[in-house]
Amino acid sequence: MTIYHISHKATDNLIEAIRSIPAGTSHLIMQLIDDNGQIISSVNTLTRAFFMLPPHIKRVDLRDNNLGKRPKHELMKIFSAFPATVIHLDLRRNSLDELSGLGLMNVLSVLSPFLLTLNLSGNRLGNKTGADLGKIFSRLPCKLKTLDLSWNDLHHNTAFELTAAFSLLPSHLISLNLNNNSLYLLKFFDQSTEYALPLFPPKITTLSLASNGFGFKKPADLMKDFSMMSQSIKTIDLQHNNFGLMSPAELKDTLSALRIHSVNLQHNMLFEEKKSACSKDDCLSALPKHICFNLRYNGETDATRAMLPFITLVKNTTSFSFELMHHCLSYLNPKIKPLTVIAQYNKYMQKALKKDCATRI
Repeated sequence: MTIYHISHKATDNLIEAIRSIPAGTSHLIMQLIDDNGQIISSVNTLTRAFFMLPPHIKRVDLRDNNLGKRPKHELMKIFSAFPATVIHLDLRRNSLDELSGLGLMNVLSVLSPFLLTLNLSGNRLGNKTGADLGKIFSRLPCKLKTLDLSWNDLHHNTAFELTAAFSLLPSHLISLNLNNNSLYLLKFFDQSTEYALPLFPPKITTLSLASNGFGFKKPADLMKDFSMMSQSIKTIDLQHNNFGLMSPAELKDTLSALRIHSVNLQHNMLFEEKKSACSKDDCLSALPKHICFNLRYNGETDATRAMLPFITLVKNTTSFSFELMHHCLSYLNPKIKPLTVIAQYNKYMQKALKKDCATRI
């Protein structure tokens, strides 16, 4: 993928800069404000520039351009000029929350229906009401497959409001990023009515929930939240969620509620040095055997840190289990026959066994 960058210094002659994009370039990054954050490109110039984008441009990156400070009618004119050949659009950190709910809905409704990926990260959309979020989500491009809503303070809405809004996301959406939204503050299970709210769209297969503080939530409540996730979800990212704060029993009960194939648990302090050997082994034995886990960077000892990346199973693996022996030797459960294992694991094990044999002799 060839990347072409148009800085704010080139916007004085933006049309010429667009014409100078080398053939074969697929990724365009544009800076439309000066170093002081001031808008320096007129709506007519931008509209003409986007209309002239060559068909080989598939990805446009407009991050950090304060687009939300422009009037609604200008943004609608600009976005409607995008050619259908642009299928990936990055609008992160553009202060889109400064538009009204209706205004943002109208702006996003003019995006190309052929758009496949949209990044709305860092736009403080959680400041909108649940009703506004629902309207905004309902007008997203109909063929959208990947949506990034990370860093949007979505916890400012109630669980009921978010659930209603998520239900209006495009039906073709298969990947959703909700990282860094403090979702642990929300309760998606109403015990007063004993009614479990469906949390995510039914066709989502990949869900990112990193850095949402789930380790601070009551395990019983979190277990109920996890049990409500759609069975269509195959992969979930739970990095940086402080699961190391849970006891092995709580960890087992919580993760067992997941009906998911692959879970990323990196950076969760599961094997901190302060934990005893027994505690570390208990954490490992508590992991459900029907799920493939990525356990790198969890505070394990130097010896196991070198091995854990090799033990991570990749897609299509049936199941996974391992334990620590003297904190340096790890192995796959011989009763489990995974379909695919990272090749370096076998190489490492051969060296480890040879070294062990040499030591005994």
